[in-house]
Amino acid sequence: MKRGIENWSWKGHSVLNHVIDDDDDDDDDDTNPRRAILAVTNISRRISLAWKAFWTLKFIIQEKTLSRKLRVEILETCVTPVLLYGCQTWSLTAKLRNSLQICQRKMLRRILGLSLRDRVPNEVLQKMSEIKDPALQATNTKWKWGGHVARLRDGRWTQKVTL
Repeated sequence: MKRGIENWSWKGHSVLNHVIDDDDDDDDDDTNPRRAILAVTNISRRISLAWKAFWTLKFIIQEKTLSRKLRVEILETCVTPVLLYGCQTWSLTAKLRNSLQICQRKMLRRILGLSLRDRVPNEVLQKMSEIKDPALQATNTKWKWGGHVARLRDGRWTQKVTL
């Protein structure tokens, strides 16, 4: 008997359950791809939610009377956490790292009133804003989470599943 496909979202990830054939004899095999849950990172969803948070704060972030440092700090404290929510579970490839960095740079250009036509290099933009790289933040958060899990000693499910 075949069961259907179920899609759901958890912590910014789209999770897809494969079709499971109950009549198959090798269901006990852990390597059976039909039994595995395929977790597809949905970073594009996190990026769209970060833009939503950005535009919600548009009246503050794009206010020219506020200092640049304050506007960048608002971006870092209110929008970047939305962008990086659940990043402990991401497997960051070069393409995904680049998409996170592009999103942040676009937001920074908006805040600073710059366009691509101004031809300001990314390194200069980074120095002007003194903001942390989101891909580096995601990697550091992942290492911190790994450290917490490694120190668990009471047999919690988190440790059992991760290690």
